[in-house]
Amino acid sequence: MVALMALSLSTTFVSCSDNDDDTNLAKEIAGIYNGTLEISVMGTSYGSTNECKAVIKRVSDTTVDITLSGFANLSGGGGNMSLGNFTITGVNVTTGANGTYSLNLGEYESTDSTDKVITGESLSGTITADGTVTINTDFKPGSMPMAITAVFTGSNTTSAE
Repeated sequence: MVALMALSLSTTFVSCSDNDDDTNLAKEIAGIYNGTLEISVMGTSYGSTNECKAVIKRVSDTTVDITLSGFANLSGGGGNMSLGNFTITGVNVTTGANGTYSLNLGEYESTDSTDKVITGESLSGTITADGTVTINTDFKPGSMPMAITAVFTGSNTTSAE
């Protein structure tokens, strides 16, 4: 009888484990974010725009694709760069403190909407519990020898799951 109770209790303890914390990270942050896009090259600003968005789409439970748009709307020298929208695939999502999510990816390749090859050096970002996102990426469009730093900041407006 004691052995049966011990077996019953051990089964109960094992089945009470909660391993679902990280299973739907990408679903939680998928959405359309409107905000501001700023670009710089070697620390010099080349313009900004408020007519931009980042669309984050779930690929798997811990991976998203991010489409950045609005490069054609840049004021300043950035408007002359003829950059199109592009999608960064395979961005890793992890949880942070206080309901935040982190976005990270090393090197990547993409093609913008004008068929220009984009060679990405890195992407990092944070999404806070209130839906505010900051995305930083360094990339080289076409044969440009120096990387462009793009910083998108915005807020979630619509789910894009």
